[in-house]
Formats: sequence, C-alpha cells, structure tokens
Amino acid sequence: MAAGLTAARSDGASATESGDDFLLRERAAFLFGFWDVLPWFWINRPSAVLLAENKLRQLALANAHGFRVPRTIVSNDAAAVRSFVAKQASIVKPVSGGSFVESGRTYDIHTSPVTVADLTDGAAQSAPAIYQERIDRQFDLRVTVVGTRVFASRILLSKSDQARPDWRAADPADVTYEQHRLPPSFEAACIAFVRASGLVFGALDFIVTPDGDHVFLEINPSGQWGWIEDATGARITEAIVDSLARGAA
Repeated sequence: MAAGLTAARSDGASATESGDDFLLRERAAFLFGFWDVLPWFWINRPSAVLLAENKLRQLALANAHGFRVPRTIVSNDAAAVRSFVAKQASIVKPVSGGSFVESGRTYDIHTSPVTVADLTDGAAQSAPAIYQERIDRQFDLRVTVVGTRVFASRILLSKSDQARPDWRAADPADVTYEQHRLPPSFEAACIAFVRASGLVFGALDFIVTPDGDHVFLEINPSGQWGWIEDATGARITEAIVDSLARGAA
C-alpha cells in the first residue's frame, strides 16, 4: 500500500499516514487488546502499566495515600514556572519518557536542577514539564513491592555526587546499596499504593530527608531489580517467581 491514507482531523487539517504505518498501528492495537483481555495473571497487566506510568496520576495517588509529595507545578506557562522556581531551590524532569533519539544518538534526560536564569520563554513554553522543590536528602530509597512482599534499599552516593539530584546520573562505581528496614505502617502504605495503581509489582523511589521523612518521587511499574538484588542480596526474583506461580495456580 504505497498510497497515503488521509483522514479529517478535529482541527480541520488533514493528517497523512502511510499504508504501512497504518497497518503497523492496527497490528499493535490488536495485540495490546488481545493480551489485555486474556484472563491470565499478569506482572503487570499491560493496560495497568500504561496507566501507572502517568506521572501526574502517580503524584495525585501518592498524595491521596498520605505520602509526602514535593511542592510541584506542571506547566509550560513561563511566568508561572519562573515564579515557582524563584521561591525555592528546584528541579525539573520530563512528564513522560526520559530519553530521545536525535541524529542516531540516544540522549537520557535525568532530573536536573533548574534556576530562573534557565527559563527563557522559549525553553519554558516548548513543552510542559514537572517542576518541583528540591528535597534535601539523607539518602535515596528504592522500595520494590511484589504483591505483599516489600524490599527496601538505601541508595548512597559518594561525597562528590551528593549534589546530584538524580542518582541514576552518577558513576555506578560511586553508588552503593544497602538493605533498609521500613516502619511497618510505611511498608503497608507502599503495598496499598501499588495495589491502588492496579499493579502487582512496582518499584517506588523516595528521598529520605535528614529529619527522616520519606518523600515520594515516582513509581516505575516495570522497574529493573537485578542490579539491586545483586548488590543487597534481596530475594526479589524469588518473590516474583512465587507470585507468578500462585497467580497461575
């Protein structure tokens, strides 16, 4: 199908899509719907992952579950963003994915510090972004939930990396991990949050402040766990296998 397919758009313009692109989209839509309606036990169900990846929803749900959430604005209104950033030390991060490809090269977008000087009208208005107050950290915390089992790990940066707002941007050799014991009430809140997100598995990221407060950052419904299991001895893989076996049964 070499000819393009033209459809009317709601704004009155026309959108042209190649026949091959249309067929690829149709196949993907079928597979997504097919997998989602099967009565299987999933870790995690595809539609639940899609919904849980919405960072705005994550913040609202975390707030509803009693987690402390940083002061936040999500906007591309340059004046509003500058006003917010001027009030406190702030960070910026993307609303959706954290990487893009340009000229064959992949760029990762990590959480970054932002100042008023960075926020020209063009930069701020180009797309909405998540702007938050910058939280002082004692350490970062990864909480991996598998059903009702919880594995918490401290993430400790070297002194030279302490100023980084995102530990993922640090040299892996400068990051260490330790198992961490959570208060029972906080552990229960993490389990409830993952369940309310429609998930069986979730990797939650927090900052623990010098005062011991736990501040919610985000949840990854498909978060990696192998590296942190190797570093801490947490038996996450075993918990996933057990959960799959019980679900299949």
